[in-house]
Parts: sequence; C-alpha cells; structure tokens
Amino acid sequence: MIRLNNIGKSFEGRPGPAVDSVSLHVEPGEFVLLTGASGAGKTTLMRILFGDEIATEGTGVVNGRNLDCMESDALAALRREMGLVFQDSRLIDRLSVRENVALAAEVGGVSCAEARRRAEDLLCMMGMQDFGDMLPLHLASGERQRVALARALVNDPVLLLADEPTGSLDPDTTAEILELLQEVNRRGTTVLMATHDMDALEQLSCRMLVMANGRIVEDCPDPSRVQ
Repeated sequence: MIRLNNIGKSFEGRPGPAVDSVSLHVEPGEFVLLTGASGAGKTTLMRILFGDEIATEGTGVVNGRNLDCMESDALAALRREMGLVFQDSRLIDRLSVRENVALAAEVGGVSCAEARRRAEDLLCMMGMQDFGDMLPLHLASGERQRVALARALVNDPVLLLADEPTGSLDPDTTAEILELLQEVNRRGTTVLMATHDMDALEQLSCRMLVMANGRIVEDCPDPSRVQ
C-alpha cells in the first residue's frame, strides 16, 4: 500500500529537512497512527503521500504508483484512489451537506444520480442523514468532520489519509470520529492518521509511528497483531 525508502523533503530557508530519510511500509488494511510534536514533520510527510509536495530525495510508492515520477493524470488517478480528511473540514459553504459529498463523486467521474446515492448512503453511515439540505455554516465542528469524512469516502478509496482530524474537537466528539474511522478500517480501507491528540492516542490500539525532527524515531506495533 505505502512503500517509502529514505524519503526526504527540504524547504528553502528552513534549517534542516522537514522530512529526513523516512522509510516506511504500510500494508493494506492497516490502521496506523503517525504522532509527534508540532513541527515533527507529520503534515509534510502526509502531503508527500497525496502528491501535494514532491520529495527532494528518496523514492516512494503509494498503491502501486511511483510518487517521484508522476504526471498530472497519474496524480489525479492516485487521488481518486485515496480519501483525505484534515483538521479543518474544508467544506464548500455555499453548497449543502449533500452537495458537498456528491460533488466529490461527480469529480471522480460518476453520474449525478449515482453521486447522490453514494452521498445519501455515506451520510446515513455518519449519522448525518437528516442534515443533507443544511449548509455547512450551520453545523457544529464535529458534524462538519462527519461530512468531511463522508466526502473522503465517497469514491470508495483504498487509502484514507487523515491529518489531525480530531485536533479541534472536544473529547466526546473525538471518540465519535475515531469510532467512525475504525469502522471505515474494519470495512477494508487502509487508514493513516496523523495526530498529537492525546485523547486519540489513548483510545486507539493500533500501530503507532513517532516522528521527531523529520525522522521516524519509533515504530510501535499494533498489539492485536503481536503474537
């Protein structure tokens, strides 16, 4: 699913690399936490994985696609194979909840009718079936994240990248979002979640990667997989 070999990323004017010689294997179906203090390199690494940044050294493969030699069409195809969730939900406030979710499917190439059907199914899964006609401006932060998660899943991605998805949520809402992410994983989607949210770290029992100064300094296995 994810194969990184000595990936590095440097930015002009920054002392030292943001990501430094990271090697990482994530297998299909895993749920992996990526943690570390702010500035450790988590977000930069996630941006490399979904093609928003290009590594300055090393090689990477995500779902069989080489990150270091990807044309725009291949990058678009890769992004259709993954879902993205961020700390800020990045919903389009002029569109309804249903339209936000359906639009992602339409961009993925499905018909309007199919996009709407998928949107309705996912909003039901997220417990948001009664909010389809509402504008995102009128939703609570946790409700917005549920919609963002539905949008990320509308094209049935094989990989979900979640960058601090619970960072602005209260503990109860965090627990609800984490349960939804676990349900997504149980259905077969590989999940890589970057977080320094202690509530999330305490509630999830899965493989955990710890970053510091751009490097992965600790790889703690999923207890359920340890024999």
